[in-house]
Amino acid sequence: MSTRSHQVARIPVDRIQRSGQVREIFDEASIQQLAENIAQHGLIHPIHVHQVGETFRLIAGERRYRAVQLLGHKTILATVASGTIAEGDIVEKMLSENVSREDLNPIELAKGIKQLKELSGQTASAAATRLGLSNKMVSELLSLLSLPDSIQLDVQSGEIPVSLGAELARVSDPEEQASLAQQVIAGTMTRDRLVAQRKRSAVTRPRSEATTVQRVTAHLGAGQTVSVACGDLTLDRFIEVLDGLLRRAKQVRPRGIELPTFLKILRDEAKA
Repeated sequence: MSTRSHQVARIPVDRIQRSGQVREIFDEASIQQLAENIAQHGLIHPIHVHQVGETFRLIAGERRYRAVQLLGHKTILATVASGTIAEGDIVEKMLSENVSREDLNPIELAKGIKQLKELSGQTASAAATRLGLSNKMVSELLSLLSLPDSIQLDVQSGEIPVSLGAELARVSDPEEQASLAQQVIAGTMTRDRLVAQRKRSAVTRPRSEATTVQRVTAHLGAGQTVSVACGDLTLDRFIEVLDGLLRRAKQVRPRGIELPTFLKILRDEAKA
């Protein structure tokens, strides 16, 4: 739980701590340019910090903080939050600002979302809603963290787009995954071709290597049950499947269709 108050104040730069930042990589040239802009026009937007005793933990505005450091300024304008702030709220604030400014690369964003989930206990779907991202985007981002470090670096640099990185994460054979990644970087592998290649590999893979489909049934009382079957079934995945089903049902409900028709629509969409 968070209990906090805010005030805008000028605080000492040397008392700011930047622990736990979600952003890892900075473009030094852009920070130099920002510093020149601040030197000419002043700092327009305050940074955000949380006061802990005599120190201030940086929550948002690290580029501005670094630019002011570069200029040698002793103080900086900041919105200061005091009181108790849950760690999950701090990470969410860091992510929200960087998402809105598109400042994070995909791997940094994925790590931040994972950290937010772990600290707050939120599902991937809830985290997506809080950050203004789609469930699909969050699911793709989180899947990137299962990639080898070498491929993560290619995603981080932009050589491999997020959508293709997510498809690569679904390739179980490391050698095939590495080969496909190199084809993506070379520009000879499109997303459609990658999806087709992955599906062909899954079909030809020996049964013992195929992904095991898990089925679970939730008993709700009064004779009601809900069953979900898919590979790599976790609580988050279970919730995502149910959320997706509920959203689709709400989309078609205004058309006045009956349940059998709705189920047929789902079957036809799954085959497409």
